[in-house]
Amino acid sequence: MIIRPQKKQQDQRKSMIAAIKRGDQIVTSGGLFATVKDVKADRVVATIAEGVKVEISKGSITGVVDEAP
Repeated sequence: MIIRPQKKQQDQRKSMIAAIKRGDQIVTSGGLFATVKDVKADRVVATIAEGVKVEISKGSITGVVDEAP
């Protein structure tokens, strides 16, 4: 009973991480908001401010931020 919801959550997270593409707004587990500039095998290159690029592990990405209309 308990395992099924956790498995579903893990699958949703995997598909969210796999779908990250250039231009997406993401949030990390540390609370940083960034814009994806490049996607690599195990990390993404993102900008957190004008001219500031960082490499972020895909494991530390907690979500993709939806832009408000």
